[in-house]
Amino acid sequence: MIHFDKVTYSYDDKKQASFSIKEASFTCSKEGVVGLIGPNGSGKTTIAKLILGLLRPKSGVITIDKRFDTYSGDLWKQVAFVIQNPDNQIFGSTVGEDIAMPLENLGVPRAEMTKRVSAAADAVGLHSRLEDPVHTLSGGEKQLLAIASAIVMKPSWIVFDEPTSFLDPWARENFWKAILKVQAEKGIGLLVISQLSEDFFYFDHLLAFDNGVLVFDGTPAGFRKNLDKMPWFTPPQSWIFEDLMAGGPQ
Repeated sequence: MIHFDKVTYSYDDKKQASFSIKEASFTCSKEGVVGLIGPNGSGKTTIAKLILGLLRPKSGVITIDKRFDTYSGDLWKQVAFVIQNPDNQIFGSTVGEDIAMPLENLGVPRAEMTKRVSAAADAVGLHSRLEDPVHTLSGGEKQLLAIASAIVMKPSWIVFDEPTSFLDPWARENFWKAILKVQAEKGIGLLVISQLSEDFFYFDHLLAFDNGVLVFDGTPAGFRKNLDKMPWFTPPQSWIFEDLMAGGPQ
């Protein structure tokens, strides 16, 4: 569980003022996928950095799984981060080397490392590619590699920053299949920042920010009923079609 209690963060640089967070309070459960949405500059990435401990709140408290706050030295054991462009997160020359790298940095014994790397690769469907050079992977496969490199650390949560924005529809579907499988098998919490309406259908819990303020906390169905309050949100085409067929917004 990720819990924010009246969390406020402001940047000293006035140019980043719109990214500030203003007394945000919410709770994210590991049951289902948590979607974090909002217009550019709404504070989404700031929320992610606060969860990761890269930023410290000016006020308020953040707890993870009720036991770890985001200032503890154990945070890296609890939350993994997958960024938008997987090329910026890959450092090994082969698939297996890249997945193993964080374990090598921690001095994990070779036998345990081999077992964990194999399990992580298998979880995302890359087990047969362990010896392959990373440059032979497609964009979608590189994103799967980034996921494997995250889950090999056995995190409690994975935070994704617009992970599907560079993917074609086929790769995007494979991405979602992979992380839902990982969640079901390993019980890892998933928080996904996204601007794409296509990702909306995978969210179970939705957090919407606008100008640093939490403007919605609930289900996608509830969000749909409040679209008139979210002018920045582009609805999925299926919603627009359904509204047209029904004679107008419901």
